[in-house]
Amino acid sequence: GVLLRAGYSKTIGRPNFSYYAISESISLPDDSEENTISITRGNPDLKPRTSNNFDVSFEWYMARGSMLSVAMFKKDIKNLIFAQNVKVDNYEYNGGRYTANITTPTNSQSAGLKGVELSARQDFHNILTGPLSNFVVSANATFIDGHQVVVQADKSLRSVDGLEGQPKFLANATVSYETSVFGASVAYSYV
Repeated sequence: GVLLRAGYSKTIGRPNFSYYAISESISLPDDSEENTISITRGNPDLKPRTSNNFDVSFEWYMARGSMLSVAMFKKDIKNLIFAQNVKVDNYEYNGGRYTANITTPTNSQSAGLKGVELSARQDFHNILTGPLSNFVVSANATFIDGHQVVVQADKSLRSVDGLEGQPKFLANATVSYETSVFGASVAYSYV
């Protein structure tokens, strides 16, 4: 049979407590020759991340246990949280002057993801005979495109390709052997 699915959802993600706590952590250099300190600050003005999510998929079930599908997704994200890094020269701390690398969680102005997922599963029960009929092969591949507009320290806007930690391609493959008393699988994932 053939199935067409469509969905919409709205999600919210609250910041980690450590992101919006009023705090500051300073790491001094190990070597007296080095003149750089690292500062991590919380941001009490962080807003929760919200997103509008759109999904549509086309699924074809050729036989029992076998399937081909194509799915598309899109996420419009508001207030995505990312780590903003700012370098400040001549930063005064404890009577000394340093170059400071300051990291603060910040909301982006806008962000989005869109992508396509291709999936296949083949159960060999109806194709092969004997012990070979117990094999099952499945695989999927996802192509992802992301973007965000971030507000820089000087309040200017910068467009960035991809989201923090977001891959452009994912893939998984599994070969299984299944009987009524035994089952084993070998899987591979690519990120």
